[in-house]
Parts: sequence; C-alpha cells; structure tokens
Amino acid sequence: MARQTPRLAPKGNSQAAHAIAREADGHIVSSTLDAGFLAGRLGVPREKIAVIPQAAPDDYLQTPAPPMTPERFSRVLYVGQFAFVKAPMIVAAAIERLPMRATWVCDRAHHASVRALLSPAANARLELLHWTSQDELRDLYDAHGFFLFPSFFEGFGKAFLEAMSRGCVVAASDAGGMHDVIRHGENGALVPVGDVEAVADAVRAVDFDRAVRMSAAAARTAREYTWTRVARDLTAFYRQRQR
Repeated sequence: MARQTPRLAPKGNSQAAHAIAREADGHIVSSTLDAGFLAGRLGVPREKIAVIPQAAPDDYLQTPAPPMTPERFSRVLYVGQFAFVKAPMIVAAAIERLPMRATWVCDRAHHASVRALLSPAANARLELLHWTSQDELRDLYDAHGFFLFPSFFEGFGKAFLEAMSRGCVVAASDAGGMHDVIRHGENGALVPVGDVEAVADAVRAVDFDRAVRMSAAAARTAREYTWTRVARDLTAFYRQRQR
C-alpha cells in the first residue's frame, strides 16, 4: 500500500547523509550536479531524485527586460553575501581587470572588507550598496549590462537567474544552477571555478552587438523558469513517490 506522506529529503551535508539516502522516499535538488552527487556518491537511485530548478521573482518575469544599451553595456554588477564560498576575492580581481563602472551589493558591515580588496583606481569606479528591496534590486539589474557570479559553490544560485531575467549578460562559474541554465556564448558565459582571468575574459570577449543578442537570449531563458513550474513539478514528484 502506498505511503500517505512520503519522506522527502532536501539536499545537504550531515553525518546522517547515508542514512537519509537509504531511507528517504525521494530527494529534491535544484541542479543536475547535486543529483549526480546523490547518485554517484551516496548511491541514490535516479528515479528517487527530482531536479527542480528555482526561479526569479514573478515581478521580474512579468515585465519585459529592458534592451541592452551603451549605458548598460558599460556597467557590471555583483550581488551576494561577503562569504568565502561566494568568491568575493575573484569578484574584486575581475573588477580590477575590467575598465567599467561597477556596483557591488552586500551587507553594509562588509563594505570596508570589499574596499580593502580593491586598488584606489578600482575603488573610484565602484559603488557599494547595502541590501535593498526587490523592486530597487530589479532597477539595479536593469541598469547594468553584465553580472558577475564566480562562486566556488552554489546549490542553485538564484541571483544569476534574477540577473538573466532582466537581460544582464552573466559571467558565472560552471557550477550549481548556472551549469544547467547558461548556454555558454549564447545566453551567458560559464567559466572554470576559481579562474579570475576567465571571468574577466568572458566579459571582455562580448562586444556590444553580441551583448544585445545574449541579453535577449538570457531574458527568454529566464522566463522558462517560473515558480508556477516549481510548484507543478514538486506536486508531480510527491505524487509519483506516493505510488
């Protein structure tokens, strides 16, 4: 007889990982790389794993992304916690190499640490902002042409999809959800994890005409990922595992 309430385990690392892998009726992850870890390292059968990518906020998807303009093309943005896993040192090194105006959004408590990573010349081109509302963040995405996301690790990494939904050309590590969503050279750029030069080169390689095409492709791609789809896929997986 089918169970009434399946035991579904979120992704995560703990001492109980192997027990969870053995006992759970299903596992929900956000990227194929996570699914590969569960299957390859923990022996979870593929049919017990659902890869359900996340989505940008509905408001970001319901209005068209603004077109790429010369003003947007001259600006690069980063949004993220000041934490090692987010690779702030690589963000800073890329900004040093790019002769563009830059904006960095993180907690105000870490602004001095960000400044310390940059030369005086790079600091002069950088605007540091504290966390803000979703509406104001959307305006920031809309004002920038490029978005850096060189994390060492991401489960999914929703910020890159937010940026894509507003037409930013994203240069991201080949990790997490970026690995599944970004098609290199078409709707963004994927770079090896930890490669500073590759991040800067990925931006420098995009001229304005190519940025226009990639921006439009990024916005189209992001609209394939909605929270309605997430709810539908989650419901379908729960029902499947109840059988």
